[in-house]
Amino acid sequence: MIVRTLQPAKDDLDGAVAHLEHERVGAGARLLEAFFAVGENLELFPQMYSLVDDEVPGFEVRNAIIERFHYRVVYLVQPHELVILAVAHTSRRPGHWHDRLHDETLP
Repeated sequence: MIVRTLQPAKDDLDGAVAHLEHERVGAGARLLEAFFAVGENLELFPQMYSLVDDEVPGFEVRNAIIERFHYRVVYLVQPHELVILAVAHTSRRPGHWHDRLHDETLP
């Protein structure tokens, strides 16, 4: 399965990595490693992770929790690809990523 990351999700990840790296040297790099491990899991097992609680009817959106850092990777399951919509701290407002479902790059 192809895994694609929307630019806003890449921006989320960059911000999270920078924040963690500022807090503790090496923490940002470890978050990045964990993110790539999630990506590898998604390629092999797209439905491995649970459906989101802040769902949008008509879309299969799941999230992979990176527990060590309290971040979640929110992704959309489509027939031929998975689209990472957001990388967010678990305390972030639910549904903040909903508008990304209307990104012009989604089929």
